[in-house]
Amino acid sequence: MSDTTTNPDTVVAAGIARAKQVNKRLNVRIPVRISTIDPETDPRTGKLFFFTFDEFSANISRGGAFITTPAPIHPARRVLVAIDIPTGSRIPSIGRVVWKRIAKPGADSSVPQRPGIGIQFTSGRPDLLNELDRYINLAVRRRKSAKAIDPSRQVAT
Repeated sequence: MSDTTTNPDTVVAAGIARAKQVNKRLNVRIPVRISTIDPETDPRTGKLFFFTFDEFSANISRGGAFITTPAPIHPARRVLVAIDIPTGSRIPSIGRVVWKRIAKPGADSSVPQRPGIGIQFTSGRPDLLNELDRYINLAVRRRKSAKAIDPSRQVAT
């Protein structure tokens, strides 16, 4: 009999892959406020502190978002997320940082990679998450329609 253990990172990655297949993802730059739920420890003083910062999304879906930030939070951290969608609504959610990308000096510039964090939304008010989903679906449909009307127009989706 073989003894198999489940790597938590593998489980999270599999969940993200499923979320990408189920939820439409929209490349959009919209304001997002991120606040850590669990405190960080200052390595110099040992004091606890929390992060709160305003950044922008690079892409978003009902299941999560990629947030560009020069100071990524470590994976597995729980965060409060407030997304300001262009309809005027603020969509609050609780999420978990599932991966981070840091800027690498001297990296191949032919494929620019923005530093940031991947957040998976773990809970939130269903009515507000439905509103986020409606916004994304409408924006995706509009972009597809714009491409169909003018195929020379290049719109990122």
